[in-house]
Amino acid sequence: ENIYKPEKFYFDNGFFDAKIDTAVKYDYADEEVFINVIVTENRHYKIDTLIYYGIGNLPENVQKLLFKNKKIKPGSFYSKTDIVLETNETIDILQNNGYMNARLKQDSSTIVKKYPDKNNNISISVFIEGADTLYYFGKTNIEIPDNKYGVDTDILKEEILYKEGDLYSKERKLSSESGMTKIPIVQSARISTGNITGNKVDF
Repeated sequence: ENIYKPEKFYFDNGFFDAKIDTAVKYDYADEEVFINVIVTENRHYKIDTLIYYGIGNLPENVQKLLFKNKKIKPGSFYSKTDIVLETNETIDILQNNGYMNARLKQDSSTIVKKYPDKNNNISISVFIEGADTLYYFGKTNIEIPDNKYGVDTDILKEEILYKEGDLYSKERKLSSESGMTKIPIVQSARISTGNITGNKVDF
């Protein structure tokens, strides 16, 4: 356990060749064991290229947003945390600009490759799917099961921050949910996908 955790820490921070071992000494007289943990870091890998696949046909305004979001520059040391943050923000940008189904590819979302001819450089490929169709908000139907307090649905409609025909935005959908749950009598509210007709989505 004490070897696995630092091994994972080093791997997630770009020390892919790090070796962790132990040296054990016994004191039979005092019945004690002394353990030295020996860390050999080896190379610290840097990112040479970070390429996104599956977003080649985006409009210029969305491409600019994605370019502004890029935090990982060539020459940066590899950090799994930084990769996860940037890819998650990339998906958020896509989903907030109409690409409702945009997501990381499940079976091969991020692939890291070492260059055989370059000492400590790597390439990272990020595969995105579902960023090929723009969706728009359709009709939103509000249901209150067991409405024993007689809550008027118009109160909830006032918290919806989008209109029918607007470009889909996950952020506006979540903000609408949040606004509804701030109404004192409402315990929870979820806006879920209903019928999809072409690229128009009812909720």
